[in-house]
Amino acid sequence: MSDQTFSKSCESPAAAEAEREGHKALAAGFGVHHNLRIPAIHPSSDSGTEIVMDKCVISRPTQSYWKKLGTELASLHKNVISPHEGQFGLGFDNYCGAGLQPNAWSDNWGEFFLKHRLMAQAERIEDETKRAAWIARFEQVGPVIVEFLNWHKPVASLVHGDLWSGNALCGEGGEPWLIDPAHYYGDREVD
Repeated sequence: MSDQTFSKSCESPAAAEAEREGHKALAAGFGVHHNLRIPAIHPSSDSGTEIVMDKCVISRPTQSYWKKLGTELASLHKNVISPHEGQFGLGFDNYCGAGLQPNAWSDNWGEFFLKHRLMAQAERIEDETKRAAWIARFEQVGPVIVEFLNWHKPVASLVHGDLWSGNALCGEGGEPWLIDPAHYYGDREVD
């Protein structure tokens, strides 16, 4: 590893491979569909849980950084759409943090989000009583959630999937960098 790279360890080889695929998917549109910087992934001698990537030298975000980040995300969402006839999902599961994120293809955004994001999280609750209560609530209000999420007829766009201020970095020149993706094709509003 050089001073130009950074190493991180993932929970499992599957999580590391899913993150590598996320970097590759987001980077594929660089310079064509967006100008978001995505760290290049380098070979690793690790057992499979280590990811070696380009290092981003971080600077303080400025107003122009935030504007460019928003503009470039909008360009990504507009130009990189689902290769599976507008379906939402990914075709393989990945990870958001340490949690498995199911990504089976669906032609209905609201149903995808209810089943693979909300219900999937509820099913991970360790306390059986709380888990049952959340699942029952989602089953009860599920049709309302699905209708609400579908009302604006979302397009299945490539999304980062775990976008928050810790995964959007301001590089030295004010250029936006994205790290730690949990990518899939979803409503751009999740980013």
